[in-house]
Order: sequence, then C-alpha cells, then structure tokens
Amino acid sequence: MKRQWFLMIGWGLVVTAMAFESSQLAPFRSVPPAELRKAIQSAVLANRLPQLKEYVLKNPSQFEGLDIAGVYGEVATNYYGQKNFFLALMTATEGYFMKGTPESRALCAYYAARVLYQQNNRESALFYVNRSLELFPTNHSLYFPAKRLKRQIRWEYLSASEGLPDESVSDICFDGDDVWFSMWTGGIGRFTRSSLSLLLFSAKKGGLKSDHTRTLALDGDILWVGTYGGLCFYNKKTGKWQNVSGELSDVPIKKLFLHENGLYVATLGKGLFLSKNGSFQKIFSTSIYVSDVLHVGEWTIVATMDNGAYVLRDGKQVARILPGKTIKSLVFYRGMIYGGTHGDGLFVVKPGEWNTVQWVKGLSSPYIETLQVYREVLVIGTLGGGVNFLYPNGEVRVLTILDGLSSNDVVRIRPEKNRLWFGTLSGGIAILLVENMEDI
Repeated sequence: MKRQWFLMIGWGLVVTAMAFESSQLAPFRSVPPAELRKAIQSAVLANRLPQLKEYVLKNPSQFEGLDIAGVYGEVATNYYGQKNFFLALMTATEGYFMKGTPESRALCAYYAARVLYQQNNRESALFYVNRSLELFPTNHSLYFPAKRLKRQIRWEYLSASEGLPDESVSDICFDGDDVWFSMWTGGIGRFTRSSLSLLLFSAKKGGLKSDHTRTLALDGDILWVGTYGGLCFYNKKTGKWQNVSGELSDVPIKKLFLHENGLYVATLGKGLFLSKNGSFQKIFSTSIYVSDVLHVGEWTIVATMDNGAYVLRDGKQVARILPGKTIKSLVFYRGMIYGGTHGDGLFVVKPGEWNTVQWVKGLSSPYIETLQVYREVLVIGTLGGGVNFLYPNGEVRVLTILDGLSSNDVVRIRPEKNRLWFGTLSGGIAILLVENMEDI
C-alpha cells in the first residue's frame, strides 16, 4: 500500500497526497510532461523532492528531450499564484538545478528569489535573482521585473522613516549587533539591528559635546567621537560621555584613525595629534588643516585641506604631493597610494616616486570624499557622482540614485561582510548587499 501524507497548506486547508514513488514514472518509456507534473506535486507535498531528483538522474533516457526545469517552473508558479509560497520555494529552487532551457531555469530562479525576498532572506534572494538575470534573454517579459526585484533585494536604508533626526550621515561604526553613526547636525545614533531600535545622543539630551559630529572610532568599550566642537568619548560600560581637554577641547575634528601606534586625530586648525600614554600630543603642524593620515611601510602620508599631502619618515618631511591641492582621503591599494581631491579627481602615486603623479580617468565626479578597499576593488565616494568602483583592470563602474543609492553625495563608506554601508548627505544610510564584485 502506498503511503499517504496529510499536510496543512495555506489557511488551514488539509491536503491528502500520495508520496512520490518510482512506480509513478517507471511504466513510461518517455515521461509525458503531465506525468512529471503529477510526480513533482506528490514529491513536494510529501517532502520527497530529493528522491524524485535521484530517479530523474538515474533514468535520463526517460526524460530525453523533456524541459524538466520548465515543468518544475510551471508547478512553482501555480503554487505561487495560490499563495502557497513555501511549496513554490521548494519547487522553484529544485527546478533551477534541473536540466531545461535557460528561460525555464531562469523562471525557477526568479520565483525562488521572490519568495526568499518576502521571507527577508536577502542573501539567498540575491543569488537566485542574479541567476535569473544571467539566463533570461533581455527581451523576456520577466527580465525587467527581475531587474526591479534585484534592486529591491540589494538595498536597505536608514533614514528619517526609521527616526533619524538628520539624514546627513558623516560616519558609521560597527559594534556587533549595534551600528553607531554620526550626523552632521543630529548628534550620534546607535541602531540595534536585532530589535530595530534607535537610541539618539545629543548635546541637550545625553551629554554629547556637540551635535555637529563628523567622525567615529571604536576602541573596545570606548567610542571616540570627533565633533566640530572638539573631541569626546562615550564609555559603553558606564553609559557616560566625557570631553577631552587641552588643545582638542574646542577644535573641529575632521578624521579619527585607530592604528597600532594609537589614535590619530586630524583637526581643522591645529594639525595632527596622536594619543600616547593616555594623552594627546601634536605630531604634525606644518599644515594645520589635516584631513587624513595613511601609513605605508616606513612612510606616513598626511593629507591636508590646503597644501596637498606631506610624506614623513621618522617624523621628518621627505616629500610633498600636489602642493596647494585639497586632499580629502587616502588609501593604499594594489601597491599604490590613491588620494581623493576636492575638484581635481583621484590621483595615484607609487611609494618612493613622489613626484610622479597620475590621474584616474572615467570617474563620475572630480569631488572625491572617501575611499575604501573592498574585495580587491577600490570603492570611491563622491559629491554629485554617487559611488564609483575601480577594478584591478582599470574598469570604472558607477552607482547613483538611479540604481538605488539614496543620495549622489557619499561621504563615508564602511564595509561589513557582504554589505557596503554608505553615509550620505541628505539621504541617510544606504546599505548595499553584494554577492560578488562582478555583480555591481
């Protein structure tokens, strides 16, 4: 006697189904699509899809010339139309890996992506929607719906809708389940992902030194915050804020940078400081408007807002890069030093060959705010041009608001596993899910 299975499907509807058995298909020399459809349905309801797959693989002659993935896709779309999403997902994911036409496999992948996105399983949804776009011809009726679905899957946002008092976000810092971020006029926010809760710190409420915050650095239980009113820090254990006294008590802070040497503090007006033995010492003041600092081997490169970049070795200046230019950000990428300027684009210099400056072509904006290396690609945040991606082969790709970015003004980029977080001006935080860098 064949086994019967009783399953609860949809809104309380009890379905009785025969479990898939090989005897269903064995009598056929060439299995008709209708019989395969019945076998798929019985295998889905009885949770025996692996057994059906095993039978198909062991008896290829019975399925010669049959679009197997197409039959799976038909069953999956029917389940989807009936709002039996769990069954649709089981069938579609299995169907994608079966033999069939590219369009049929693409259809399975597309419906798998739709269900997975509804379940908020974005990583798996992105995998399947990418596979569907690889297989669908561009003139297929589902090609552009798949592209729209991919955009929905890839992007998440933190904005005024989630409670941000200011949608201009200057920096982002990860702390396990928490994400800290600084805002241009809205102080500090701490977003807890598991509870979707937002806690705000401001000068009036919470003890923050200034609501004009620009940069963050997390060192254990201490969150350092650079504001336009000076340097302060938050002790997570005590829940209290404390201001740094001395020269850093009232100067605008441009950039904080944690290094094995300590905490570097780039200021707009008093040069560059380094924490030593619990106190901050000024280590560079040739130019007092410092925007960034980079260590490469024996050299320290200090970027400034008014006099280009200074190259130091053992604390002494040995070279200059682009005197008179405004340099906002520095990064070491593939053996070269890249620097983003305000209005002149992105330059590149080989360490030790300081007088030979080259420029990167093809960027969407000459106003470079921030640089970040992610998965062997240089990610470039611009003013007005969105995000640029410079690949090792020299190719440049661009993401803008037309692609889902919340603002074309990107001032901070922070990577976290398979996501890129973008702090923007007037667009809050945009979060891009990345399967691989060829997916950009």
